[in-house]
Amino acid sequence: MLEKIFDIAGGNYGDEHRLFAQMIMAKGVVKVDKVGSMFRKACNLIGHTKIKERLPKERSKDLAKSLVEVMNGKLESMGLRLVFQYDEFHDDLEHLVLISEIDHSESLKITGSFTSEQIELFHNWLTMMFAVDNDCYGEILVEDALNSCTTLANTGRIHGASMHNAQMLIDELRKQKWIIVARDSYIRLHARALTELELVLRSDEFDLPSCALCKRIVAARRFAHLCQCENFIHKTCISRFLQRSNSFQCPGRTVEGEECTVKFTPETLRRFHISVVNADIANEEEAENSAEAIEEPENESLAENENNTPVRMNSTLNPFSQDLFDDVEMAEDD
Repeated sequence: MLEKIFDIAGGNYGDEHRLFAQMIMAKGVVKVDKVGSMFRKACNLIGHTKIKERLPKERSKDLAKSLVEVMNGKLESMGLRLVFQYDEFHDDLEHLVLISEIDHSESLKITGSFTSEQIELFHNWLTMMFAVDNDCYGEILVEDALNSCTTLANTGRIHGASMHNAQMLIDELRKQKWIIVARDSYIRLHARALTELELVLRSDEFDLPSCALCKRIVAARRFAHLCQCENFIHKTCISRFLQRSNSFQCPGRTVEGEECTVKFTPETLRRFHISVVNADIANEEEAENSAEAIEEPENESLAENENNTPVRMNSTLNPFSQDLFDDVEMAEDD
C-alpha cells in the first residue's frame, strides 16, 4: 500500500495534489519529514484510495521530491513554486516552502494580512538584525525589538508604534513561520522567510552571503563558520557532509580565485564555538507549538468528513482556495 502513495504522488496532477497544495498554502511551510503524513491525509480525505499504513519519516523526502516534480509544473503557471530549504540550526531538519514568484522583487513583501506599518516595523527589525555592528549578526533580542518601537514612534517613522503592537506583530510573525522566537530570547528568521525573502536579503541593502556548500543564504552567523578563504558555511551543512564522509575539502575559492585547501573533519565541528546546547536552543521549544497542531488519530478513518462521506474536490475550484478547510482538520503539525 505504501507504493500506492508514491504512485499517486508521482502521477498526474490530481485532486490529491490540489488538496495537498491547499494544506501547504494554509501553513506556508512544512517540515519535510511531515510531508508523508500530510499527503496521506490528503489522499484519504479525497476518498479515491484509502491508505492506512503510515509512511516512515525517512521516506518522506523521497515522496516530497516526487510531489515537487509533479506539482511545480502546475504551480509555476500560477506564480507559485515549492522549494526545499535546509534549517540553519538543526542538522537533520529540512523544510518544504511554498513561495510566490509574483512581484518577487527586492522590495520587502510578506504574504498575510499585514499593514504597511507592520511591514515597516518588520523591515526595521531586519535592519537591526543585519547591522554591521550587531554582535549577534542575523539575530536580535526580543527586548531590543520591542524597545525599538519607542524610537520609531518618537521620530514619527511609524505612527502608533508601541510595545503592545510590536508584541502582537512578533506573535503573528511567529505563528505564520516568518520568525523564530528561541528559548534564548533571540528573534531569528524562519526557513520560510529565508526562502521567500531571498531577493530582499541578497539585495544591496542587506547583501547576505551564501553558504559555500548549499548556496543558500547565511543569516545567523554564530551558527556558521567563516573559512580561511573568507566564505561562510552553515555549521549544519558541515555536519551533514561529514555524515557522508569522514572529511571533505572546502569548495570555496579565495579572493584571488584559487581553490581553498581547508579540510573539514569531525574535529572541526568539535572546535566550533557553537555547542550542542546552543544549537538545541536555536529553535523554539516543540512543546510551545504542539498545542497548535492537530494530531492524526491512530485508529480513526481519515477518508471521511463529519457526515461520513468522502470529500470530493470541485475541479473548477481555485486549487489554493481555503474554503475546503471549514470542516476539514489539518494533519500536519509544527
